[in-house]
Amino acid sequence: MNLTQITPFNTLAQALQEPDLGIYCPGGECSIVDEQAVVDFGDQVIGILSGPTTYELGTLLPKSTVPDIDVGELVDSGRYRLPHPSCAVHFECPYGDDVLDEIMVLQQLDDKIGVTVFTHMDNDWHLIPLTLMVDPEDLPYDGSDGNADCVEVDGIGVAVTDPEDLDEAMSMQTEFLHRVVEAIAPGKLRLH
Repeated sequence: MNLTQITPFNTLAQALQEPDLGIYCPGGECSIVDEQAVVDFGDQVIGILSGPTTYELGTLLPKSTVPDIDVGELVDSGRYRLPHPSCAVHFECPYGDDVLDEIMVLQQLDDKIGVTVFTHMDNDWHLIPLTLMVDPEDLPYDGSDGNADCVEVDGIGVAVTDPEDLDEAMSMQTEFLHRVVEAIAPGKLRLH
């Protein structure tokens, strides 16, 4: 990997090669149950991070300051998809007095989108050990703030201790995903 240009993708790839990558488990506790599966997962993510399909979105403004995304229109037009089988997206978002700094690793899995999130906290990258599985057929969650299904990252066991905290965190990630998909959707005019 060429580290001559330091990017969030490079620093996360480097962190994935360290034995003490942080794990942040909103609403629960987690533990490694299969070290080889975690290593394999890390290798897969490093491949995506070092590949040609990474997007730097810059700052996403808080939801309260931007118009709602018409998720239904994205789904109906067939644009609630990724432009590549896998890609990584970096963005920052003001969150209270802090700035949320995240990388989403996205995979198009047939019609579903799988999303694994890494968040930058206290100068270190942390894995949120749940992969969101979004099926566009289930969107736009009419009548609720619902979020996507979650599955554990291979090799990591999660014990949910506070379902409300978990639901709040995953609802926020689902909203971020909608905004990311809208930004990189196939057929969107890009200037780069």
